[in-house]
Amino acid sequence: MASEAPVSRPLPLVPASYGGFVTVFIRPVISDGGDPGPDLSVLTVPADLHEAAATLVPPAVDFSVARNAGAGVSAPLPRSETTSDMHAYVTQAALLPGEGATVVLRVEVLTTGEPGRIEVDVSSGSDQVDQAAVGYARTQSWYAGRVGNVPQVMWIRWPVRLHG
Repeated sequence: MASEAPVSRPLPLVPASYGGFVTVFIRPVISDGGDPGPDLSVLTVPADLHEAAATLVPPAVDFSVARNAGAGVSAPLPRSETTSDMHAYVTQAALLPGEGATVVLRVEVLTTGEPGRIEVDVSSGSDQVDQAAVGYARTQSWYAGRVGNVPQVMWIRWPVRLHG
C-alpha cells in the first residue's frame, strides 16, 4: 500500500483556562507487515504553554502498522490502490445523470486476493445494473482474509453503489 507523506503544520493549543489539554491525532499507514514503527508511548512534543497564542508544530511521524496484525481472524478488505474506474460500469448499467442504484454482492475472495465467485445477494431490481455491479467487482483486488495469519478463501458481503 502506498504510504502517505507525513503532514507537519501548526496546531492550535487549547487555552490554559481550559486546563491546558493538548490532543494529538495520529493516523497510521496500514500495511501487510514490516517495521512496527516507533513506540508512541514515548512521543514528546515541545510546547511553551505560557504564551497566550501558543502553537504546536508536531514532529513528522511516519510509520506503518501491519493490517490486523493482532487479530486471530481478519476479513477480506478491498485494496484501495487498485480500485478501478466505475464510469464504464455506470454506462453499462444505463443509469441517467443523478440516478443511482446499490447492489449487495457476495464475493468469494481467494487467498491471492483475487475475486472468485460473485453472487448477487440483494438486487437493485434491474438485471442490467446487477450485472454491471458484478463486472465492477471482478476488477477489484483484495487483501485476503486470514485465520491465524494464514490467508484463507472467504466470502464477504460487499455493497456496490453505482451513480450516474
